[in-house]
Amino acid sequence: MNRQLKAAARVLIRPVIPGLLVIVLATLPACSGDPDNPEQQVRDVISAGEEAVEARSIIGVLDFISDHYQDKDGRQKQEIKQLVAGYILRNKSIHLLTRVQRVAVNEDKSRADVILYVGMAGVPVASVDQLVFTRADLYRFDLSLVMEEGDWRVTGGSWQQARLEDF
Repeated sequence: MNRQLKAAARVLIRPVIPGLLVIVLATLPACSGDPDNPEQQVRDVISAGEEAVEARSIIGVLDFISDHYQDKDGRQKQEIKQLVAGYILRNKSIHLLTRVQRVAVNEDKSRADVILYVGMAGVPVASVDQLVFTRADLYRFDLSLVMEEGDWRVTGGSWQQARLEDF
């Protein structure tokens, strides 16, 4: 019975978790780049978030999701915490390949919209060509970020499956 519950949970959660992980990719404070260039700050945040997810640092990733997070499916910060923790605990090895397609920052530099493609695999992935051989899950994410207390934080997002050609 326990095996059946675990299998059912994987089937139900699998489509949700990759999106949540990428949403939290953009939640760490920027660690490099021009402090006056918000687009570069957002790109730096995504890179730092990618490293935190691969390091399986639940607290390091989740601390920077906005307390006001709300996605179009009604998920809030608490649901994101639970889903991300579950994914990280179930996967001994997490490797991401990210491609930022677009970063659009508003005029007053307080909000940003990002289109991000992510390949998620259980083994290291250094190039787009390797995504096929690793049978990676491919996703497109549309993220909304806001500047809160000097750091970019994710306030919402949506995701859908992507194709290899998108990368």
